[in-house]
Amino acid sequence: MEGDRVVIVADSNGDGTADKATTFYQAPEIMSPIGIAVAQNPSGKGCRVYLCQSPDILVLEDKDGDDKADGPPTKLLTGFQGLDHDHGVHGISIGPDGRLYFSVGDTGVKDLKSSDGKGPTFNSNSVDLRAGTVWRCDLDGRHLELIAHNFRNNYMPAIDSFGNVFISDNDDDGNQQTRICFVMPGGNYGYHPRGAGQTHWHEEQPGVVPKVLRTFFGSPTGMCFYEGQLLPEKYRGQMLHTDAGPRQLRSYRATPKGAGFDVEREDMVTSTDNWFRPSDVRVGPDGSVFIADWYDPGVGGHGMGDTTRGRIFRLAPPGHKPAHGITTVDSPESARTALASPCLATHAMAFAWLRQQSQAEAIETVRPMASGNQPDWLKARARWVLAESGAKFQKSDFDGLDHASLAAQAARIVRDYPAMSGLAAQLPTNDAAVTRETLVGLRETDGTKAHEAVMKAAKAWDGKDIFLVKSLAIAAGGSDARRQTVLADFASSFPEWNDRTAALAFELRPPGMTERLRGELSNSKLTSADRIRLIDFVAGDSNPAAGKALLEVLVPATPPEVRNRAVDVLLVGLPGQWSLLVKDGTAGKALESMVANNTNAMATEYLALAGAISHGQAISMATTIALSPAATPALRERAVAALGKLPTDSSVKVLETLAKEGGKLTGKACLALGELASARTKTPASDPALKALQGLLNNEVAKSASLEAIASTRAGTSWLLEEKMSEKLPADLVSEAGRLLRNSPYQDLRNKAMVAFPAPGKIDARKLPSSAKLALRQGNAARGKALMAASTKSDLQCLKCHMAEGRGGQIGPDLSQIGKKASRENLLDSMLTPSKAIADQYLVHVVTTNKGLAISGLLMEETADMIVLRDANGKDHRIGKKEIDERARLQESIMPANLVASMSEDDLLDLAEYLLTLKSATLAPKAFRMMGPLEGGPGGDTGFETVFDPEKKLDFTQSIKGKNGPVGWRTVRPDANGYVDLANIHGESATNSLTYLATTIDSPSAQKAMVVLGADDCSRVWVNGTRVHEDRSHEAAIPGKFRIPVQLNAGSNIILLKISNGGNPHGFYLSIASEQDLKEAPLP
Repeated sequence: MEGDRVVIVADSNGDGTADKATTFYQAPEIMSPIGIAVAQNPSGKGCRVYLCQSPDILVLEDKDGDDKADGPPTKLLTGFQGLDHDHGVHGISIGPDGRLYFSVGDTGVKDLKSSDGKGPTFNSNSVDLRAGTVWRCDLDGRHLELIAHNFRNNYMPAIDSFGNVFISDNDDDGNQQTRICFVMPGGNYGYHPRGAGQTHWHEEQPGVVPKVLRTFFGSPTGMCFYEGQLLPEKYRGQMLHTDAGPRQLRSYRATPKGAGFDVEREDMVTSTDNWFRPSDVRVGPDGSVFIADWYDPGVGGHGMGDTTRGRIFRLAPPGHKPAHGITTVDSPESARTALASPCLATHAMAFAWLRQQSQAEAIETVRPMASGNQPDWLKARARWVLAESGAKFQKSDFDGLDHASLAAQAARIVRDYPAMSGLAAQLPTNDAAVTRETLVGLRETDGTKAHEAVMKAAKAWDGKDIFLVKSLAIAAGGSDARRQTVLADFASSFPEWNDRTAALAFELRPPGMTERLRGELSNSKLTSADRIRLIDFVAGDSNPAAGKALLEVLVPATPPEVRNRAVDVLLVGLPGQWSLLVKDGTAGKALESMVANNTNAMATEYLALAGAISHGQAISMATTIALSPAATPALRERAVAALGKLPTDSSVKVLETLAKEGGKLTGKACLALGELASARTKTPASDPALKALQGLLNNEVAKSASLEAIASTRAGTSWLLEEKMSEKLPADLVSEAGRLLRNSPYQDLRNKAMVAFPAPGKIDARKLPSSAKLALRQGNAARGKALMAASTKSDLQCLKCHMAEGRGGQIGPDLSQIGKKASRENLLDSMLTPSKAIADQYLVHVVTTNKGLAISGLLMEETADMIVLRDANGKDHRIGKKEIDERARLQESIMPANLVASMSEDDLLDLAEYLLTLKSATLAPKAFRMMGPLEGGPGGDTGFETVFDPEKKLDFTQSIKGKNGPVGWRTVRPDANGYVDLANIHGESATNSLTYLATTIDSPSAQKAMVVLGADDCSRVWVNGTRVHEDRSHEAAIPGKFRIPVQLNAGSNIILLKISNGGNPHGFYLSIASEQDLKEAPLP
């Protein structure tokens, strides 16, 4: 029979090994369901089986107990997006309150309603039902509720007996941001928006609930609570979780802390078999644990390498003989026994029987379990039944409310069951979890009613409990109108501006707060850190007045680090939410005021903003600085970038001149000319810029950069194709032109390029053995590493797109830990057929403009006004939504399908072998704090021997004597290849100099690690004040030249680098490799 199936696997003789398999249901309409829950009939015969399979949750019934479904499935709920897609609906289970809980990934929902058609119609949106979601409903699909939203691919809610809900959430592959979340009703978990300058989960932003644990790299799957007695004490009452990426079953110990939890992780089960893919975990009636193994060479991207095999493991103490437990519920005693079972299906069977009884009989059955000497988790289960059965509050049923878990459950019962309203008076008044549950329950109430409770809790907040302040934000609501009511007297209640008031204001967003803060932004008595925090607050206000307030910060008296942060926010805000300030001239006037105030000190900020808003009056300054050898290289680069945003004939001429000069500005100038030539709306500079680039192909120093710029434009791509077809394209440009054009974002032209510039073939993928057969052979990892290193300039292109060991591009996923996740067969499959399994964020998006232009690439950012697509050559295309006629998402990878043609069979095996060795978590810091340049003396050697203040004590507020005056700590960032170019940053002061740089790294535990360094010139490294490295050679920076073993502490670790320079070039590469994943901590 065709179609997937639901199977009953049984151990009939109790020896712990399955000996019978029965197909419960199989049909073509069953297609990759990824969620199942079983509600056994109390009689012991028959059951209801809930299946998650987008677009539906289906129900299969067996009423006669023959272990066969009685007929085709019925639809319980429908409207889940993501057909045959692992970001659809999944992870279903029956909670302790007798309701269904399930999750939906970021494919979202459309026209989703309760089964009876009552209540709201749910549709994914960008406000309050965004991306991944958590839900609950009755077993018959009625009373559907959205619990929380804005996850990525949150897989399976785990609910303990007290009603605490936890869930795992998967990151974008390569970001090492997989997380465990405590699910708060009404919570926004921060996955969207995506885009430039956005952090992964946006936890620093108001209204976003943070994770309770970061688990770094992974593909998290099934989760449940262990509430049995068979496993050792430390596992009881804790979460069990499978992660198919690193192939682990874990336990998480959650300890209440304020309104949130501290969570500790223990890895319980793993395997050296890299086909082991634990996909679900459940607890049996006897307390043993069952682990489902999907068994596959890879995981992720909706791919599947093995369609025939899977395994189920049982975890129990040695010698334990399995027991079936209770199989029938037909009396109060058997109901109590079943209610105490650690198995969800058995527990649900008790609930079902109790619902069949009269209210009085159900209450009488469970009341003895609700209080007294029973364990807390059993009291909690009985109390759900009392509430569900309509029992009125009785104080004797609710002892132990000084226990945090029982108190939190009681607050939930008050919130959800009106008959229990009398319980409210018994709730402890100083319990943070109770306050949290009370506050989140106010989100659906009238704002006037919520006002008193919110303000009372806000005044009592200790300024530290992050989950409590997030619950305050949930209660205050998302709309200005509601917050206007709920927070009406915020200003009078908190008249003094201090850290606590600032944190509340930042989180709750009381209306009118921006105006109050306007003066504080210019308050010189505040520290820079406090003023930057105010800027971050204002950044969340879409009112143009907020943008105007930040423009007022751009005066010489404002410290540079504060101005820099204001500029960062304005670069995003002025083209977006504050665009009115550009249209009405406010932004332009502010920019001209910057120039009038202090041209030199503020030129960088001026040019950045001028380019962002195409401020034509900046042409004079941009030209002067770009052509001035006296200006620092960094400032000249900023001027060049600005000229690329100012479409005039003058810009073209200046950029052409700079491109011919050679040096670092050549590439930047060609890139800027490409920007002018690629404008989709033709400007006076479009044709001249392209003509200038065409002429530069004859210039030896500029031809490579100009070729790349030409290929980035549609008109330029067409011209290159014509030149090739007419045999006019110089022979030395054909290979590189072919590589660029085969990756063109313009689909029609890319197809022509495949014919005009065929890939240099070494092997024909169609004639290769299967991946399974190739995987039997072993390659040479050292040769594979060399191939990878050379791929920045070869047709292989790996490091142009991917990061590996702290080096490479940022188009595709980071490969630094791919050896933990993939098998040899899986890696070979990915290289030979890159579109076989693709994570959602790496699917190609195609946009057709209203002028008929088709552009393809990865979706990097989307706002209400525009989208940004990044093409396979790494160029970003910003497209206004008004320009878009059609858009689609293709089920294909941006990785070219013909890359393998540039490899030999041995190359293929060698590269796979090298990738298998990449198992260390590698963190390449995205920013460093820098102090310098300091005087280094001849060759930088005198400075290298001098002990400056940062070696004695790190103080990031300090300024000391620098090479050209006082210098303090400021932020610098690596380029796309992970290189920090100090010669460019310091300009002429780079020679004979000395610089200090620092970064802060968080480690989940004390562990050994490796600092991977390449430095030009001499270098010293300290970790947490201990010197771990010294090199006195004057040599070029080579990535990975030094591999320095270090010991990291649990928590925060400071890495300090001292680097000297004689003559340029000057800079460094730095990353940190470790067994457990690391996190870059905020810089001081």
